Amino acid sequence: MSHDSTDPRLLSITDALYRVSCKLLIRSDMKLLVVQESQGWWGLPGGGIDYGESPLDCIVRELHEELALSIDIDHISDTPWLVSNQGTLQGIPRLTLLYHYDTPSTFSVPISANDRELPVRLVTSAELSQLPLAPPFIPLQDDLIRYIMQPHVQDMHS
Repeated sequence: MSHDSTDPRLLSITDALYRVSCKLLIRSDMKLLVVQESQGWWGLPGGGIDYGESPLDCIVRELHEELALSIDIDHISDTPWLVSNQGTLQGIPRLTLLYHYDTPSTFSVPISANDRELPVRLVTSAELSQLPLAPPFIPLQDDLIRYIMQPHVQDMHS
């Protein structure tokens, strides 16, 4: 997408830069789906919003790119479960939007089929507390553990 229409005043803003990242909380059987980044640390599936993209479209695109996983946008919460501006990565502050995914009963963990897709696993809260987390998720570890442990509708009907 062309950035020719970018307002030149934006180039002079140096103290309000955030990289907006949209991540998806996928939980199945009291376990959270995590992905391993190329740096070796673990995080949630999703990524940065592209210019002109909506947060939900970002999540759908990123899950397809990272995991070759096609998800129904109707199963993603309309509003973020959590918004955080606590993390930084490569010196750039992150604004992270965490969305809940209403995991269908037919959900299965994707298996990486090529080098472009990231390794994934479902982890318990105890396992999550032992993983090396990506920098933006370190301050969110307690929130993620709380998310894994809280009852969800699909768990009550299992």
